[in-house]
Amino acid sequence: MPNRIIKESALDSEDLDRLSNGAERLFWRLVVVADDFGRFEASPQVVKARCFPRKVDTLRTGQVQTWMNELAPKLVRYYQVSGRNYGFFINWLQHQQKRASKSKFPEPPEVEQNPIDSNCNQLQSNVPVFEIEIENRERESKQVSDLAFEAFWKLYPKKNGKKAAFAEWRKEIGLIKELPDLVTAALKRQIEWRAAQPPGKFIPEWKDPERWIKGRRWEDELSGRPMVPKPKPEPEKLVKTSDEEIARGQKLLRATVEELSGKMTNW
Repeated sequence: MPNRIIKESALDSEDLDRLSNGAERLFWRLVVVADDFGRFEASPQVVKARCFPRKVDTLRTGQVQTWMNELAPKLVRYYQVSGRNYGFFINWLQHQQKRASKSKFPEPPEVEQNPIDSNCNQLQSNVPVFEIEIENRERESKQVSDLAFEAFWKLYPKKNGKKAAFAEWRKEIGLIKELPDLVTAALKRQIEWRAAQPPGKFIPEWKDPERWIKGRRWEDELSGRPMVPKPKPEPEKLVKTSDEEIARGQKLLRATVEELSGKMTNW
């Protein structure tokens, strides 16, 4: 892989300055990964493996996807060819030297080739942005995740710092499709577990929702078996007695009284 050039002008770049720290780190790593034409495979899984080989097991693919979207459309554009996702740096040839005669990756569809000036520098042109499948999926995931957060907020016992909690939710949970449901289900179990503990047992207070999310507390294991509340005894049902049964009972009672009275007289 050839060496790349980093110019001092990058320090004053407004587009780079707008990026988050993670997105800027991804930008420079993609510079190393891209071929001599500034193109690269833009699947988030591939980008994560190529740019962060030592963090494959700890870095979330959804986070890499978020950083990738920060780069577009000012610095990087994405496109599809035959169902595969690719990307390219917009002003690549203004800053890098092209050694190879052919790119490793297909050319973006309908991209007008940028003109070359007398110094062999590539001039800027209006390159269309190609929306890729992953951006659509991310948009749908965000909508679902935002609705899931409202359900989480309604359920969470401590209601403070909603804005900060929502920001942390999007960061930790938002782009992973199955996670919002898992988080909400875990919260329900924790609420039920707390309610079932015996009186007098120490139970720590609920953390602020932002800290609960940031600490990934949905992964906490509940110690001990939750107590199952004893069912309340049902009230005794009154049995209605018929008139005939009442009459038989009264007759039996009179006979018993008469018999006892006779015995007491003889005694």
